[in-house]
Amino acid sequence: MSDVASRILMTLALWAALPAVFALGGFALPDGFRDETFRAAALATFVGMGLYVWLWRRFVRWSVGRSAASVSLLAVVLGHLILWQPMWDAGCVTDVLITAQQEAVFSLVAIGLACVWWSWAFARLETHPRRQSMSAMAVRLVICSALIPLAPAVFWIAGSACDEFDIRGPFADYRNAVLPAALTVWLVLVLAWRTAVTWTARRVTLTLGLFAVTVAMPIVSPWLPSPTGNSDFWPVVLTLGAGPVLLAGIALFWRDDRAPRGTPGDAVEQRLKCPACGYLMTGLHEARCPECGQQYTLDELYRRILTPDGVG
Repeated sequence: MSDVASRILMTLALWAALPAVFALGGFALPDGFRDETFRAAALATFVGMGLYVWLWRRFVRWSVGRSAASVSLLAVVLGHLILWQPMWDAGCVTDVLITAQQEAVFSLVAIGLACVWWSWAFARLETHPRRQSMSAMAVRLVICSALIPLAPAVFWIAGSACDEFDIRGPFADYRNAVLPAALTVWLVLVLAWRTAVTWTARRVTLTLGLFAVTVAMPIVSPWLPSPTGNSDFWPVVLTLGAGPVLLAGIALFWRDDRAPRGTPGDAVEQRLKCPACGYLMTGLHEARCPECGQQYTLDELYRRILTPDGVG
């Protein structure tokens, strides 16, 4: 496993561990400064953002502009934490609303940091051998990992808004909040992967069908007969199952299944392309692209062959 792949897995583990850190902050931190919810959110914010920056610091080409933008984004998270005010008075669920707000701001800043740090990856700029490099594929995975905290945050904010402003829609329960959360997830996924997917009529149709299925799963769940007699059985199962179905469907429908044909040597030669412009570099006597003029070390080109998916 490459260093980049391992750090992506650690980022996923970090987002998944934040609820436990939140609970730890609520119960373990001493009283004396604001309320229990604020202390829990503060600990989760500092631990989450601190470890996120620490995990990826060596993969960022730090400059004055990039450092200033990163500090500004981190200041947004800190500013919301300091203000600690709900967007509206949600009554007995105000703590849930303001925690969801902090979680949403946290997630959006994590996405913003990835865009600031690695925007060059999408522009196919030259690589720097003395700095750990990030491929566009790896950046997309890091961005999409932030959906783990973002989707629940949007769900709770939308649910609170429906209750506060009496937005009933077609339902009278939590299902009104499913669509905003689903739209947020799909918006991030499509924006992140739109240029990496070879869109065909069939793939667009399957994608729209997958969107309809994942949205419909929690919506139709209360009308399904429960095998246990508990009315919450299918709502819980299908709401939690929508996420795995979505990821599995995207992995199946968006993958590029055009495998290279010929001998194994032919496949390797087809992968030996310039990382900047895609020019086929087989048969050259130097690791310099005649098309765009970029020069590479042999180990950089070799690494491209070993990791054709771009994660490593």
